Amino acid sequence: MFTICLHFVHTLFTTDRYNVLKDKGKGYSKRVLKVYSMKQYIKLNSETFEVKKLKYEPEYLDYKTLEDCYANPSKIKRVIYNDWLEWLDELKLDNPTDYEFGCLTVLSYNVSIFTLGVEVYNKLGELIGHLYITKTRQEFCTI
Repeated sequence: MFTICLHFVHTLFTTDRYNVLKDKGKGYSKRVLKVYSMKQYIKLNSETFEVKKLKYEPEYLDYKTLEDCYANPSKIKRVIYNDWLEWLDELKLDNPTDYEFGCLTVLSYNVSIFTLGVEVYNKLGELIGHLYITKTRQEFCTI
C-alpha cells in the first residue's frame, strides 16, 4: 500500500487588524486563514512515515545487523529489530509500486536505543531516499 496524505497540523482562524492608516482608526478587522505547518505523510504496509527532504547528499548506507552493534542484545531489542525486519519483508513482497527497498540496517546505536534505516530506490535502481525508524518517529527522507 502506497498512499500519500496531507495533514494540516495547525490551522487557525485569527483576527488581525489591517492597515490602521487606511481605516482611520476604526479598527475594522478581517478573518485571515493562517496555515502554520503542513506535513506530508506516506503509508507503507500499515506504517505511517513523515516525508521530509534530505539535508545532505544521499549516500549508500553501511549494512549492520543488531548483532554487529551489540555483543549481547537484549530480548526487547531483538523483538523490535525482528518486527521491523518482518515488516520490511512483507513490504517487499506486497509492494505494488515502482519503488524497491534495500536491507534493514542499524544506523546509530547506544546502550539504550538504536536507529534503523532502509534505502529506497526507484524503478531504475537509483537511490531516491532513506527510511529512518527511531523509537519516537518514522521518516521517509527524499532527495
